[in-house]
Amino acid sequence: MYVHPIGDLHIGHVNCNMDFITNKLKSIPQAPNHRILLMGDLIDCGTKSSIGASGYEQTLNPNQQLNTIVELFYPLRKQIDGVLQGNHEYRIMKESGIDIAEQFCNQLHIPYLLYSGVVTYSLGRRSHERAYNINMIHGNAGGSVGNALMKCKAMSNKVTADVYLMGHTHNMVHTSRVMKYVDSRNEKLTEGKQYFVLTGHALDYDDSYADKANLEISPMGFPIIKLSGSGKKEVTVI
Repeated sequence: MYVHPIGDLHIGHVNCNMDFITNKLKSIPQAPNHRILLMGDLIDCGTKSSIGASGYEQTLNPNQQLNTIVELFYPLRKQIDGVLQGNHEYRIMKESGIDIAEQFCNQLHIPYLLYSGVVTYSLGRRSHERAYNINMIHGNAGGSVGNALMKCKAMSNKVTADVYLMGHTHNMVHTSRVMKYVDSRNEKLTEGKQYFVLTGHALDYDDSYADKANLEISPMGFPIIKLSGSGKKEVTVI
């Protein structure tokens, strides 16, 4: 099984690369073994009260942005297993009380997780032995990549999972660690890996706020999480 975490598209912002987004979505096979998790900040939602000049850097108004993501994700709607609200969607919530991320989910009839969630994929004939738990949040980490990964690792203080996904940082990197688990069935300790993944973005760098702040260039892209359905339980981050 392949899991595609996608977020921080910022559709409607002048630096959003729509060609990149369209090509990415077209590359995902419309097949049941390809699943999608939406990490928040799908749309930019710039308003007059937004930080900086964001309200004046929009190519689409928020309603048009909502219509755009509904159209983009409609063909893939049956493969979407969870959607998060990002801090940019929260802008509309804060000013009007309208949850635009929930509106998106309602239109496509897909699961809305709000701030965080755990999605479980059970694979193989004896699926209980290969159940993969994926914990996802939009995140709020700033600063270096190292700080962002530290925040992602801190997710394991709250929830036990195999894979932890965090957006917001506009980085696409991952790390892992080996942990010991109690195998109650066989009455022993066994080793397993936890993976911590920052889930990328789709914003051009030149003339962006990241460029203005002289932040390190982070290439556009989104990871793919491969979950083994045969043999031993195994995760690969592509």
